[in-house]
Amino acid sequence: TGQNVLGADRNPNAEFNTTDETWEWTAKVSGVYQFPALVMVSAQFEHSSGRPFAREVLFRGGRTIPSLAMNVEPVGTRRLPNVNQLDIRAEKNFTVHGQQKLGLRMNIFNALNTNTVLSLSRRSGPNFLLPQEIMPPRIAEFSVSYTF
Repeated sequence: TGQNVLGADRNPNAEFNTTDETWEWTAKVSGVYQFPALVMVSAQFEHSSGRPFAREVLFRGGRTIPSLAMNVEPVGTRRLPNVNQLDIRAEKNFTVHGQQKLGLRMNIFNALNTNTVLSLSRRSGPNFLLPQEIMPPRIAEFSVSYTF
């Protein structure tokens, strides 16, 4: 009663190689340029560090604890690849009648079509380091708006 601490495993193994003392970084650069005929193009590039992780092993065979998954390396011994993403947008607005406007837009997400691994299997065994999730592919989106 009156505790503000979340309950967790209360054994020495729960804290073995779990401290994350790594640094993460991210940088974004964006810009807009208006071409003749009022065509506007913008781009945003983002670079971020890959997530740190440690190899994990599943131990089995104990009576009190039949199986236990533990990190066998400090967190940060391994790191996912850095992520680079470029998104581009082009837009053109037309005056239709008086104050009425028609807008055409095209967005391209992941314009470089990178396939960076975002998560992988950390547990030792036949699937160790196999990708579980990769960055979504290049996607183009077209939209139209009408303002009156």
